[in-house]
Amino acid sequence: MKNFLTYIKESAKPKFVNVGEIVSRNFSNLALAEKELEDLFLSEICLWYTIGKLKKMVVGSVEVNNIGKVYLNGFLVDKHFMVEIEETNRKYQIIGFPTGEVIEVDKDQLEKLKKSDLVAHHNWMRWRDKDYKNINYFRDTEYHQIRKILDPSYKKPTRPNIKPKDHYTIGDMVVCKGVSYNLNVEDKIGKIKTVSKSVRPSGNETNYLVEFIFNFHKSLHDGSGNCGNCWWVSRSNIRGEYIGDIGAHLKLKELEEHELDDNYYLRNLFNNLNI
Repeated sequence: MKNFLTYIKESAKPKFVNVGEIVSRNFSNLALAEKELEDLFLSEICLWYTIGKLKKMVVGSVEVNNIGKVYLNGFLVDKHFMVEIEETNRKYQIIGFPTGEVIEVDKDQLEKLKKSDLVAHHNWMRWRDKDYKNINYFRDTEYHQIRKILDPSYKKPTRPNIKPKDHYTIGDMVVCKGVSYNLNVEDKIGKIKTVSKSVRPSGNETNYLVEFIFNFHKSLHDGSGNCGNCWWVSRSNIRGEYIGDIGAHLKLKELEEHELDDNYYLRNLFNNLNI
């Protein structure tokens, strides 16, 4: 049988992998061989021989068994022939969490976003009772930055999210600014829980106990005896009422409080989240 390379049309930049050599080199630890092959093949369009037949598939699974046989998508790889990783302009999907926003990118764009630490990849993860395999994902908070990298002319929509008011009341969602009692509350969002007015020589002053969506600093404490993630801010520390989509923020809070405890990958994803 001739080498299968004589039967295929080479792509613009073909890459060929000697599977047998990788397995032989790591035969004392086949788990390393499997990991190396996963890094090469997962999510790629590959061509390989299996029992005399040529397969061309997007690889979703790689297995090296205990005697060194290699399976791609469950099909045995004939190690007498090299595996080709076909270079294409195939689109890849990257998924935003928690909203599920999907952006399609080509291979070069995907690699650029990965190098910028805006997109990460996992072979498998589980979230909200669903399994995700070979997933490329990003934080929703990085959406506009990703769009800017993909298209330098992209401009973030300017729909106003803040509405200044003269007076704020209990229950208002507000965006804070500046520093309040040595805590930086710039652009932090929270709900007013208590309103307190005091009289000073300089005039009346209104302070607000704000329950922030995220516990973004260790100094946040139970300031009123019945409110967590709270901090007192003055009127001058409120930029305005938040009128944007609060739903995404609340989903992130829910994810932080519940989902992350059971899911290592998403815990790592949102570990440094700062809205």
